[in-house]
Amino acid sequence: MATKRALAQQLGVVAGFSDPQAPLEQYRTPPDIAAQLVHTADLQGDIDGRTVVDLGCGTGMLALSAALRGPRRVVGLDVDPGPLGIARENERRVGSRTDVAWLRADATRAPLSLTDATVVMNPPFGAQDGNEHADRAFWRRSPTSPPSPTPSTTLAVARSSSPSPRTTAAK
Repeated sequence: MATKRALAQQLGVVAGFSDPQAPLEQYRTPPDIAAQLVHTADLQGDIDGRTVVDLGCGTGMLALSAALRGPRRVVGLDVDPGPLGIARENERRVGSRTDVAWLRADATRAPLSLTDATVVMNPPFGAQDGNEHADRAFWRRSPTSPPSPTPSTTLAVARSSSPSPRTTAAK
């Protein structure tokens, strides 16, 4: 397993949003934060050999971080086609051996089963007018949700598998 630092360095080539949409609260997840999140999840057995789903993947930072850690498969899901195109380019830049399926869909109504999957996400904070509590719909979609989602929770990994699903959060 590569170190957290090596993972962050590999992610340094991931391009951010070319035209971020404020209503969707699009912003780039820094490589070191993505590496910390995925490294921690991997140490807990939540990445290697598993299906990983990135809800609201944007340009793919978390999905690609997971793809570099040996999952069975990775799915990146986002409602905006622009960032998905950038995510595809980023996949080529990163050079992961795990293919990523990039799907255009609403992450809060994902057209796939999240049973026995690790979910990574950096949901919108709900900071834009008319978008208050936007993160709650993401948390409800996750197989497990934190005891009380708060605006300070910026990243999360939720693993759904019996007997004890868990959620890991990084700020």
